[in-house]
Amino acid sequence: MFVGYSLIESELDLHRFFSFNTVLILIVNLLGIAQSIIGPKFLNPAVLQEDIRELVICIALLRFLVWCVPPHLVFCERRRYSNFLIVCCSWLSLCRVLALTKSSRAQFAFICVAVIGVGTLMNASRGVFMWTAGNAMVVTAAFLWGAPWRQGEARRVLRIIQRSLLVVGVAVLVMMTFFPDQVASRLAIYDETLSLDSPASELIHRTVIIRSRIS
Repeated sequence: MFVGYSLIESELDLHRFFSFNTVLILIVNLLGIAQSIIGPKFLNPAVLQEDIRELVICIALLRFLVWCVPPHLVFCERRRYSNFLIVCCSWLSLCRVLALTKSSRAQFAFICVAVIGVGTLMNASRGVFMWTAGNAMVVTAAFLWGAPWRQGEARRVLRIIQRSLLVVGVAVLVMMTFFPDQVASRLAIYDETLSLDSPASELIHRTVIIRSRIS
């Protein structure tokens, strides 16, 4: 925080910082989406080192049981990439703030929202999916609560929320059109592990465990 205050002294500095980090986020997430489609051979060495070969084989067999291989991208494992996506979730609020400005960066912000949404879907991680959904609801509620209703600016906030949902929905539809099998495998994981009527719902199972520990 102290470094941020020392480096960002004006609104222009903030926009430059935002643009630079947004480009990095887009690159990483686009590579993650590509790996989730192409497969684990993308960005992975052809010959693995002996000290991690057995671990990778065990993880690959475990991932085969869930119909898809979650991407790990340039990170050592997929959990670190998942943590990166959770950090990207907090970036959604900055994207919406930038979308409020009447500049060319507004369209760039919507693209970032769409890519983060698709990357979260293709990551095949329940935690990342729940964190993103929760963050989106909290940010939406905060925008509606802080909107200047008397000045008539609330309509702009509502339009930005609608456009954010629209671009994410269109991006998911595009993915389902061109890569139906890859998207269907991720949706099957979320449906079977998060749906309330699923016998293998981890959401219900963990809720029961938390209740038992509290009582």
